Amino acid sequence: MGASPVEQTLTSMAKDHHSLLSETIGDETVATKSKLHSYGRSFNGFVANLLPHEANQLRHKEGVLSVFPNMVRELHTTRSWDFLGMPLKGTKRNLKLESNMIIGLLDTGVWPQSPSFNDEGFGPPPPKWKGKCVLGGNFTGCNNKLIGAQYSHIGASPNSSYSPVDEEGHGTHTASTAAGVPVKSASVYGIGKGTARGGVHSARVAAYKVCWGGSCSEMDLLAGFDMAIADGVDVISVSIGGTPTQLFQDSMVIGAFHAMKKGIFVACSAGNEGPHQMTVKNIAPWMTTVGASSIDRQFVSGVKLGNGETIKGIAVNTFSANKKKYPLISGTLAANASQPYRNASACDFDSLSDEMVKGKIVYCLGKNDQDVTLYNKRVTGLIVSRDKDYDIPSSFLIPGTTVSREEGLDIDRYINSTNKSVAVIHKTRSIKMADAPFVASFSSRGPQLIAPNILKPDLVAPGLGILAGYSKLSSMSGHPDYDKRFVDYKIASGTSMASPHVAAAAAYVKTFHPTWSPAAIKSALMTTATPMKVNTEDMQLASGSGLINPTKARDPGLVYDINTSAYIRYLCKLGYNSTTLGILIGGNKIYHCNNFKPTKGIDGLNYPSIHLQLQSNVTTFSAVYKRVVKNVGNAKAIYNAEVVSAKGLSIKVDPSTLSFDRSNQKRAFTVVLKGKFDHKDSYLLSGSLSWKNTKHSVVSLVVVYSWKDAYRGMSSDNIKGLILALSSSLFIGASFIVKKKGLKKAGASGVRAGVGGYSYLFEPLWWVGMITMIVGEIANFAAYAFAPAILPYCSAVLADIILREKLHIFGILGCILCVVGSTTIVLHAPQERPIESVTEVWDLATEPAFVLYAILVLIAVFIIVFHYIPSYGQTHIMCYIGVCSLVGSLSVMSVKAIGIALKLTISGMNQLVYPQTWAFTFIVLLCVITQMNYLNKALDTFNTAVVSPIYYVMFTSFTILASVIMFKDWDRQNPSQIITELCGFVTILSGTFLLHKTKDMVDGQIPRPPKHMDDEEDGIDQESIPLTLRRQDTVSCMRSP
Repeated sequence: MGASPVEQTLTSMAKDHHSLLSETIGDETVATKSKLHSYGRSFNGFVANLLPHEANQLRHKEGVLSVFPNMVRELHTTRSWDFLGMPLKGTKRNLKLESNMIIGLLDTGVWPQSPSFNDEGFGPPPPKWKGKCVLGGNFTGCNNKLIGAQYSHIGASPNSSYSPVDEEGHGTHTASTAAGVPVKSASVYGIGKGTARGGVHSARVAAYKVCWGGSCSEMDLLAGFDMAIADGVDVISVSIGGTPTQLFQDSMVIGAFHAMKKGIFVACSAGNEGPHQMTVKNIAPWMTTVGASSIDRQFVSGVKLGNGETIKGIAVNTFSANKKKYPLISGTLAANASQPYRNASACDFDSLSDEMVKGKIVYCLGKNDQDVTLYNKRVTGLIVSRDKDYDIPSSFLIPGTTVSREEGLDIDRYINSTNKSVAVIHKTRSIKMADAPFVASFSSRGPQLIAPNILKPDLVAPGLGILAGYSKLSSMSGHPDYDKRFVDYKIASGTSMASPHVAAAAAYVKTFHPTWSPAAIKSALMTTATPMKVNTEDMQLASGSGLINPTKARDPGLVYDINTSAYIRYLCKLGYNSTTLGILIGGNKIYHCNNFKPTKGIDGLNYPSIHLQLQSNVTTFSAVYKRVVKNVGNAKAIYNAEVVSAKGLSIKVDPSTLSFDRSNQKRAFTVVLKGKFDHKDSYLLSGSLSWKNTKHSVVSLVVVYSWKDAYRGMSSDNIKGLILALSSSLFIGASFIVKKKGLKKAGASGVRAGVGGYSYLFEPLWWVGMITMIVGEIANFAAYAFAPAILPYCSAVLADIILREKLHIFGILGCILCVVGSTTIVLHAPQERPIESVTEVWDLATEPAFVLYAILVLIAVFIIVFHYIPSYGQTHIMCYIGVCSLVGSLSVMSVKAIGIALKLTISGMNQLVYPQTWAFTFIVLLCVITQMNYLNKALDTFNTAVVSPIYYVMFTSFTILASVIMFKDWDRQNPSQIITELCGFVTILSGTFLLHKTKDMVDGQIPRPPKHMDDEEDGIDQESIPLTLRRQDTVSCMRSP
């Protein structure tokens, strides 16, 4: 801090301060947030939030006189429980009951030596504890904090090394998140330093190891539930999931049902397959399904480029840079020339040249263990760009960070703009985020189909960048053979981290209300949850009721309770019978739905949220819900209904006022939803119902979801593809007619194309047709960069009008079916994968599956050309069309690659420097020449009105197949899209069948196939006669004696 120079203004000094901070921190955005105040009236200085090493760097900057700390400083914790409103000091607790609370975790085991399980100050386990501690292997035993540890490894051969010890770190992390004791100064190499603790740090932990080597068998899961229920746990957390199946076929669901019957609350992770919808796991209504949210802290490992640009990378990078800058190269430019079939842009194994990456920071596309691949190549750093999960602070074996796709494009542009690109990756530091909470990108979304009208996930909890205990049997990055960083605490992300937060919150509520059912506790957590700050279009499908607020849930006012009988009645409503109920419920008792009262309302369950799924093509809806609330607040209370709803959604509540005279009194009410989707692209309407008085606000989320619109999957890219296809069809359709006229004119003075002639190459009219086709293909060319399949059919109509080539009525019907089917496929086509380089397309094209497809195509083409065409080319339209279509499917994949290359080049990423671009160009030219040759033969021999649609139908069918194989489009489609596309494909096949059957029809007659005759036989000029009449006359001649 120095004297304020008179000549400087406050504004200019503030700029100087910002510049100093930016240089020190390495991130302008973070510098702006870090600076709290600039002095300038009497002296020159500023106040900022800095990490110790940043303060030290600033101290040595030129012009800086002194740097000293603010003496009023609070210790930062690991944040998640503070963010949830449960600070270590000041949170109301019932410590006696909390100490008797037992949380069971079904996971990868536990590391008993973790400081989070220190039992200092703990008495003996609660009397209700019936569990045990299984010793063996390198498991050192339990204590009064970690009171139980068991394992199940059914099916494995007996082995003395088996034990409950956690060799992966996952189970230790979840257990310490739920109930770890406070540990001061916990960090990962100084990152995230603070007090690590669980939500109920006085509770006991029981660990059940049911997962081995990253997988968890159904039988071990059930065994885990069995042990935990019998041992007397109060809450179970399960951070495990699989593909949802029928409730009576899911071991997790069955285990959770048995736990619920015993009054045990079960929290389960929602899954990590976001941001896609319909990916949520663990969907049974007696489970509490938990998505992952952020907290207000982010771990940043910034990248500073040689051009001065700073990019906010996200990672847990424990390495400090020794230099100010290092050479920077992309995987694409460092490709190993001897391995052309490996994906260099993604830095796949053996795809990079050791010499080219040595001593450099390498930029790679996607995240796929590149740090392991590059570990022995003596690189100085790694930057990975990814569309998905870029908000996860990952750990790397080497200095590394992750950036978004957009930031990755900036890095790639910089690398390609200079021959001496340089960069530096800074060690991770934590910053505070103003937009928290938001749902993590990876957190799975609803809706789900197994339990209709039940909204999942139920709520969200912190699951992004969570610091908690870890096992020293697993290295920080999970690669102990390479990584020798064995830590007590690790920063991890996932809905696995979110589930134990809810388990702890449930245990916390239970310490104040020990007699509450699991459903009542769930209701308290859901109806008091905090909404997300970042509200996207489908947020309710990701966050459910919102972020847990444990202290508020302690006193919810009203609860929606559900008992075992109510769940059975709900299952009866779903169509379960005594057999399926018996599988789920177990025991000797036989349950008959006739013995239970029918449920009321459309969902048939007293759930805290209200959800409606519209599974048919409807635009208007009406649904009735029956609910009962129990008063758990003040004995005498009055609540009034308050409704908030989106446009198009009406929520009516009857009665609108509820009066209570005593505790635990129940009141029933009815909710009626009515409305319509005003816009054709709308698929989600949401609102809320709140019961309010002066003290409480009991909020129920309301969500209406339309499968029809969501399944349609219509996107702007699909629309662009369709528009471009229609435009191209006009030009290509016209080109068929002009080319046909040119072929006829050339055939009159030379050898016809249909019998191997090439005189059309000297016919101007044919070239006019070719130019017209090229114009159409330019539109089609662009369309292929937007959608997988485009079909033009105008030529059939134009041939009818101009060439007088009349289609039979069934041929017209076939053409219509083809148009309908192909349009359906185009409109429901999946979004293309984001492509960042033409080399990435090359890598996809050279994968074994597509290479095999290309080989099979070439074999089929050779067989048709050399075996079938000499014998049947003049009589069977499918010979010529088959060659065109098969070869065309290969050319289109290359056209897509060139289209992508041009789009990226125009956007600033020059793809013309890559040999793969020119290789694709050569393939296109070769394929197009082959296509044109056999298409000319088909046009010259057969009816144009039939050739055009059959050609483009087959062409596009093979193109779709090739696209699916090459781009693996199927994994981004939901069932309705796939079914709709299959229907479109069947429609196309039907149309093609009709067209093929009517290719020779004139006035409803089907002539016999002609024998092979010379075209000039009997001196008739065949080319001067319309094609349909010529083939009719030829047949008549064959019928003559």
